[in-house]
Amino acid sequence: MSWDSDAPFSAALRDRIHAALKKQCGKLMSAMVVNGKGHDAWPYTTVPVGIVGWAVKNRSTLQWSTRGCCATSGAHLKSRYGL
Repeated sequence: MSWDSDAPFSAALRDRIHAALKKQCGKLMSAMVVNGKGHDAWPYTTVPVGIVGWAVKNRSTLQWSTRGCCATSGAHLKSRYGL
């Protein structure tokens, strides 16, 4: 997930983003499943969703510990991804 802002980024906001992503992906999966089977050869009835890392403009905006979570920022993103 990418956070390209100088605004503070709280743990509560992180959790709301994750919950919204799970909810919206769940809606997509529900639309793709018909009578318990995938629609039009769609092979999945569920798809687990999780955020495995954060890309931030400035690591100091994170107001939570990144322990156990991948977080990268600034120059690394520019050199690797052209952001």
